[in-house]
Amino acid sequence: MPTKPKPPITSVAAAYEFALTKLSYRDHSQQDLEWKMRMRQCPQEVIDQVVIKLKDYKLLNEENYANKVYRSWLAKKYYGKGHLYLTLMKKQVKKELISGILDKLTEEEEAARAVDFGSDCLKKNPKKFGLTNEKGAANLARALATRGFSGDLIKKTLKQLE
Repeated sequence: MPTKPKPPITSVAAAYEFALTKLSYRDHSQQDLEWKMRMRQCPQEVIDQVVIKLKDYKLLNEENYANKVYRSWLAKKYYGKGHLYLTLMKKQVKKELISGILDKLTEEEEAARAVDFGSDCLKKNPKKFGLTNEKGAANLARALATRGFSGDLIKKTLKQLE
């Protein structure tokens, strides 16, 4: 059943209320919130006023949002920097903040994550991921690559797990 079209937002008060409602469900990046208001035919000058007001009240803070995304990503223990980068891009975090967030994850931490994931794969399915043949090593390398680990780190991990 088709949904009714939503009425356009024209006033600052209505746009502010809309933004507060969206932020009450979860945090949003500035770009994401602006896009949602544009989808409701909100004029750009109204969007700008609402964003300024939200920033004044510290309800919209890109740096805090990026750090929240990073902390939630850390809870996923088997992913690499590539996955973190794509997660931040998908959440529309500003590019200036992404490099700072990526620097927080050290090479040692990422290597430990790769080794943990590789050893888990070997324990769960030694026939598929066994390092005794080329096919198993290729399967493990592919699994690491899909989790966002770099090629150099994959090589180091495979050597360490042998």
